[in-house]
Amino acid sequence: GAQTDQMGLFKITVPVHKNTESFKLIFSHISFKSDTLIASKSKINKITVFLESNILDIPEINIFGVPQIAFGNTEFHIYDYEILQDKILLIVYEKRLSKSNLLLVNKDMKLSCIREIGGTPVGMYKDCVDDVNLITFYKPYKLALKDECLSFISAKQTWLNKIHKPCVAKTKAGLLFYYYYGPTRLSVDFSFYNPIAKKDSIFRQIIDSISLNELKENLEKNTQGQQNVRGNMADIKIGDWDGEDRLSFETASDVAKKKQLYTPMIFIQDSLFIFNHCEGFLEVYNNQAVHIRSVSISYHKSPDWYRKVYVDNATKKIYTLFFKNNHYEVTEIDKTTGELGETCKLHYTWVDKIQIHEGNVYFLYKPAQYNFRKCLYKQKL
Repeated sequence: GAQTDQMGLFKITVPVHKNTESFKLIFSHISFKSDTLIASKSKINKITVFLESNILDIPEINIFGVPQIAFGNTEFHIYDYEILQDKILLIVYEKRLSKSNLLLVNKDMKLSCIREIGGTPVGMYKDCVDDVNLITFYKPYKLALKDECLSFISAKQTWLNKIHKPCVAKTKAGLLFYYYYGPTRLSVDFSFYNPIAKKDSIFRQIIDSISLNELKENLEKNTQGQQNVRGNMADIKIGDWDGEDRLSFETASDVAKKKQLYTPMIFIQDSLFIFNHCEGFLEVYNNQAVHIRSVSISYHKSPDWYRKVYVDNATKKIYTLFFKNNHYEVTEIDKTTGELGETCKLHYTWVDKIQIHEGNVYFLYKPAQYNFRKCLYKQKL
């Protein structure tokens, strides 16, 4: 076997028997159907092969509540994705799950670039300046788009931890940060960094004292009579993204059992929204972190509520998630009143990584008819 270069040139050496008259050459590519060509024993200078696209190209049909395959392929399985403006980035694995690639598809869901990932991928996420970061077991990368193709730029680990993951938004006035001090402390600090004064000041702190007391009581019971099993309870600084965006094989009751303080902060149109699910308020601040108003919220008290809040950056609408009767329901939250609006029920039961963009909900799902390979689906809200 042999691989072509970027111009399609290749050289292959095979043993030749005296009775051999021809060879069978098989051409394959991750996003195209394989093709076979019979070549004679004589030296061949030029071969022209046209491969048929293997992408599941399904025209968009805007039917409310009916999901469409936005992007899929029988040759690979989609592991993760991110929406970047009018394009989509996908991490895909080939059939044997031994090789991963990064695909770039345009707004028409046509493949425009493929890059091999050097190292086992963990996932992707967008930082506060809407740059997409690729995390691998080897090192983190920042993805740059140039001339309809991607390039990998090594990211400094200190910069990634200090700025990108905890940073929620970059405004004209400064940077807004979110610090979650781990499951052993159950407190969140919201801070504002002024680049002129070079000062980082905390403007809001939320502590889940009830759950914290429960954890401490359980810790004391479990460690009674033991000598310093855990040691001191250490603070863990992590960002709003904790690597648990995937929803598969986790029920609403499983999420409710997690004593995780979920208080996301979202920045939309020069306003900052803190979803204080601990105290039952939607708090609104301006771009300089000055409090404007608060409204009561109660949807989080439902046993069916799934601890997720999403924002559609195109329509500026905010949504939350419920799990009812083995199905997920995406419901809009009114930013002014805190009340729930229209609900969209996802057609399939076990979906993975929900995102919302331009009035559509995107998710990953394994359709049985495509050999259980994950495809990217789109459903109209």
